[in-house]
Amino acid sequence: MQRAAAGGRRAWVGAGDLRRNLVIAGLDLRAHRGRTLVIGAVHVVVRSTCPPCGYLGRRLGVDMRSALRGIGGVRAAVARGGRLAVGMPVSGLDDG
Repeated sequence: MQRAAAGGRRAWVGAGDLRRNLVIAGLDLRAHRGRTLVIGAVHVVVRSTCPPCGYLGRRLGVDMRSALRGIGGVRAAVARGGRLAVGMPVSGLDDG
């Protein structure tokens, strides 16, 4: 869980609170816009950025958008489905 501050308040925020379906650490997904990422047999095409919205603020009762600025995720489309597991390596389709 991450701790975020907004409006003088602190709140514990988990990835599930941010409505992330898939969390990938250590990769700047915004730099991969338009590319296909491969995770095991799964292929996802990174479509667009997804900046923080008002959903979390409504959930926590405080506007979190400024505290989360710059750490939003991306929207992606599944091009080839399959099973995912924690720890699977992620690569770009054209990374070889």
